[in-house]
Amino acid sequence: MKLELRTNLIALFRAAAVFAVAAIAAGAVTGTVLLEIRSHRNVVEGGLVETTQLAVLALAGLAFAVQARRNRETPRALAMAALVVAAMAVREMDGWFDRLTGDHAFWAYLDAAVIAAFVSVPLRAFERTVAEWARFVRTPQCALFVAGVAFAVVVAQLLGYKEIWNRMFDADIWNDAAKPFLLPDGNLPGDLDLARHVKNTVEESVELASYLLILASALVPPALRPRRPAAP
Repeated sequence: MKLELRTNLIALFRAAAVFAVAAIAAGAVTGTVLLEIRSHRNVVEGGLVETTQLAVLALAGLAFAVQARRNRETPRALAMAALVVAAMAVREMDGWFDRLTGDHAFWAYLDAAVIAAFVSVPLRAFERTVAEWARFVRTPQCALFVAGVAFAVVVAQLLGYKEIWNRMFDADIWNDAAKPFLLPDGNLPGDLDLARHVKNTVEESVELASYLLILASALVPPALRPRRPAAP
């Protein structure tokens, strides 16, 4: 009984330690939104927040890739998860690719290569890949991963429609305040477009939170998994 109590207490302490580290990391990462707004009054393309997003995705992708090499039960599923993260990272780097190549569609070419690698995994061993995914989807790691991807791909993109924020700010008090600053074409200058600033901040903040969830799916469940006793 004492051994069981000791084992349970160790598991609880490990969980508390992982939660503390995750909370500190999440606070530090999301604090970049506040820092960037203080510096630029907006979340700008290629700024601190987007750079942090890429760092979070890179860490998550690396964690999944390392697990894919070490895990004997679901290596192909974990490798495909790493490729999903890689595709998201490529999409986040579209601004950098624009400046480097001058081709706005360059990121799509790279994502096509990542997608081809993703598809090639089940093609080489279809039955084995299906079996691994059947095991992987039953784990908390997969649930966290799917939730993070869904928020990034669906929720953040829906909140990124400027029409939502234009309608929110389409009130007399905003219109009257904006009239002195309107350009000849009837639009506000970029640095005064309040709806766009709010849209950018909300969209990028939700994306950052989604990527943190994906990173948590890569790091937290393995950290909490009970260690198997060493073989004699």
